[in-house]
Amino acid sequence: MYVLGRRAPLCFGLILVVLAMALMIAPAHAKPRAVWQSLEPGPTGRVVRVVDGDTLEMASGRHVRLVGLSAPELNGAGGPELGAFMAHKALEDIVLGHEIQLFYGGAQTDRYGRALAHIWRLKNGQPDLWVQAALLRAGAVRVYSFDDNRALVAEMRAAEATARQHNKGLWAHPFYAIQPAEAVTARNRFTIVEGTVKAAKRARKHVFLDFGEDWQTDFSVRIATKDLKRFGKKQAPLRLEGKRVRVRGWVFYKNGPSMQITHPEAIEILAD
Repeated sequence: MYVLGRRAPLCFGLILVVLAMALMIAPAHAKPRAVWQSLEPGPTGRVVRVVDGDTLEMASGRHVRLVGLSAPELNGAGGPELGAFMAHKALEDIVLGHEIQLFYGGAQTDRYGRALAHIWRLKNGQPDLWVQAALLRAGAVRVYSFDDNRALVAEMRAAEATARQHNKGLWAHPFYAIQPAEAVTARNRFTIVEGTVKAAKRARKHVFLDFGEDWQTDFSVRIATKDLKRFGKKQAPLRLEGKRVRVRGWVFYKNGPSMQITHPEAIEILAD
């Protein structure tokens, strides 16, 4: 064992003391990394038009689809039109006439040529307000991710939960409420369903999560085996049996109400 001052120069000992103090002090003052810094920066520009609750147009003519969101549509699968007008107005209030910057977390364009991006409103040329989170906290939209755009889903779900807990916006209307798996009534529309997985099994080219005793009539989730590579060990579908989960996607009817899921962010494991 070396004794400081006998086997090492005094200056070296002082450096060690200063370094140790810095390591103890730094975490208390370190700023958390801004959310947008985990994404690929894109172009900036002014918003000249809001098309609907999750689409806008920039002065350059670029149309942008806000990724990770589902906004009610006027010509969508039924439901109160008020939701579509509310989402449109909320996005207008936040971005119309403002400078924004696009940030990419996955596929950058869709089949219609629209940019797919997370949007930050700028202040003095710097990202100041995350538009997706602002819309979610207002209850104007719901989280809806895709397998080619999966960034920041956990953060968006947290913003959505805040609005849901306070019955803001869409969450005040039963049409948009989370549906219990044992009583799914939605048809051909984006829906959030919550329940306990009664059985998880693999059959042919799919894994099935059954939420009822009768797989031919009760709600179920199907996941193609080709999509299983996206799921980690903790959230491997076959390990979800007995777990209470929340799933989101489009409900269709085949042997009862069903939902096709392609990526783990569409499944949220809930506390017992």
